[in-house]
Amino acid sequence: MVAGPSEIVIVSDEKAPASWVAADLISQAEHDEMALAVLVTPFERVAIQVAGEIKKQLSSLRRRKIAETSLNRRGAILIVRDVKQAIAVANRIAPEHLELCLSHPRAFVNDIKHAGAVFLGCHTPEAIGDYLAGPNHILPTAGTARFFLPSRCGGFPEEGEPAGIYRTGSGTFRKGCETVTDWEGLEGHYEAVRVRME
Repeated sequence: MVAGPSEIVIVSDEKAPASWVAADLISQAEHDEMALAVLVTPFERVAIQVAGEIKKQLSSLRRRKIAETSLNRRGAILIVRDVKQAIAVANRIAPEHLELCLSHPRAFVNDIKHAGAVFLGCHTPEAIGDYLAGPNHILPTAGTARFFLPSRCGGFPEEGEPAGIYRTGSGTFRKGCETVTDWEGLEGHYEAVRVRME
C-alpha cells in the first residue's frame, strides 16, 4: 500500500464555519510540502471565506512555509453544483482523510465509496483522528483508497467506521491534542481543535 504524503478532502456546506474548515486544511498541509488539502463546496461564499481564513491563519503558523508550499502546489478549493457532485469528486480523489462538514453528514455516508477514513460533521476535525479518536491511522493515500482498506492489527484490512463527535463532546479531546501537538510540533493540528472551542 502507498502511504503518504498526507491528504484531506473536505466537503462543506454553507453552515460550516470557515475558520474551522481552513484550520482543518492547514492541519494537513503543515505535514509536508507534498500534502494534499482540498475543499469541495457548492457555495462560492464558503470558498471565498475559507480562502481568506487560510491566509489569516497561516500568518501565525510556525510551519507556515511548509503549509503555504503544500497549499500552493497541491491545494484546491473547488466549487461544484451541489453536495451530490461534491461527494462524487471526493470519491474520484479517494483521499486518505475525508471530512463531511455538512449539516446532516450521516445522510451521505452510504454515498462514500473511496476514502481511508471519514469524519462526520463540523465538530469532528481530522486532527482528532490523527491523535486520539477514530479509525486506525495506517491509511491508503494517492487514490489507493479505491482498492486498499485501512490496515488493522496483524495486517488484515477491515472497513473502518466513520468517526463523529457531537458539539458537547468535542472539548474532551482538547488537552490530549495539545499534549501530542507539543510533542510532535504540528501546531496546526491543535489549532483545528482549539478554534472549535472559541
